[in-house]
Amino acid sequence: MDLQTLKYAEEWISRQVDQGEFPFATLKVYKLGQGVVSNFSKGFMDENETKANEDTILRLASNTKLITAVGVMICVERGLIQNILDPLKEYIPSFANMRVKGSNTFGEGTVKAKRDITIQDVLTTTAGLSFGIAYNQYPEFRDKEILKTMNLEKYIDMIAARPLHCHPGERWAYSSSWAVLGRLIEVVSGKSFPDFLQENIFDPLGMNDTKFYVEEAKANRLASLYTKKDRKGIVAALGTLNSDSKFDAIPQPVRPGSNGKLKLVTTQRLNSFSDKERLLRVPNGGGGLLSTTKDYLTFMTMLCDGGVSSSGKRIIGQGTIEYMMINHLPDGKDIAQMGGDNFGGITRKGQGFGLGGAVITNPAIFGVNASVNEYCWGGAYRTFSWVDRTAGVAVFFGTQVITDDIRYRRVLRNLVNSALMEKSWPSRLARL
Repeated sequence: MDLQTLKYAEEWISRQVDQGEFPFATLKVYKLGQGVVSNFSKGFMDENETKANEDTILRLASNTKLITAVGVMICVERGLIQNILDPLKEYIPSFANMRVKGSNTFGEGTVKAKRDITIQDVLTTTAGLSFGIAYNQYPEFRDKEILKTMNLEKYIDMIAARPLHCHPGERWAYSSSWAVLGRLIEVVSGKSFPDFLQENIFDPLGMNDTKFYVEEAKANRLASLYTKKDRKGIVAALGTLNSDSKFDAIPQPVRPGSNGKLKLVTTQRLNSFSDKERLLRVPNGGGGLLSTTKDYLTFMTMLCDGGVSSSGKRIIGQGTIEYMMINHLPDGKDIAQMGGDNFGGITRKGQGFGLGGAVITNPAIFGVNASVNEYCWGGAYRTFSWVDRTAGVAVFFGTQVITDDIRYRRVLRNLVNSALMEKSWPSRLARL
């Protein structure tokens, strides 16, 4: 990569922080053959004006999903899961005989699902599952007594007891699929979901700051969380299984130095990520991990390098990674054609879905300077990551702000990928 051109990405991030679009931002870029070519940070992670850096602990939210998907595919490699086309009910019986709601002439009642949910459906979030339970929309999920004894098995059985929103494989819709995948890992491995990730991904990669909870000794490194000053619906974004749903009652002062654009949602002292016992009982495979820019780029670098850690430890096979990073949506459709266009406020035309994350199927239609099969996903608090194995690039961007605008992801991709030098282009173009 041309390091001088890459500086434009860092300068753009710096301007966004100065203008109050992000409270702080971190960027780390890896290029095969060059190593880490950018390790940039700008801004303060909290109200004490602690400078953000690659060791600042971030709420990953949906960036958790890529890690969960790799965990599932490790199980496939070991024969613990026979095939991703297997019916999910063979591993989690509560998903047998699923019903679909609103499918009769009048849009009422339920009908029998046309077919069983497969593991591939869950990995591509086309299973027809709801996001409802994860957002506390059901009475039992607000019952403190029930929550005291809740575990991942019970949680997933609650999801399975609800009718599907559509027939399996017919629609792409964000859902609680990754929570189901966490339970699948527990069933086939005989280990808790957190223990499996720790033993098979985090420990071998040296991801010492990646967990479902914040260790007490590291609490001062957890960044504060912000939202745009005029944004509403904070509880909808934060009222998840792993939070206390009280954020609307927390005073939300405007952050100094943000041009009046940002306000505080929660600090280290007002967060629910220190309840280790509860978080490990119901680990959220779709959004529960905390990590750092340093740790997460280590994970993405492993994917870029074909499944091997920097020390030479094999985490997952290269063939498996390549299989994950192709479009698995039915008939080669993109997300838009599967009903997910404008998800996150941007068009999804030209973007399909692999196993656990999105893949670009047509960069021209998607409108981004990127390779076919670039694999990516981001989080609700605006973390974002991608790996482009064709160009040999892995990237992680970190911040902590709730906003509906994710157009920055396209800008960031264009800026970083513009730094690719001529020798990267023949192989990238060959994929088109």
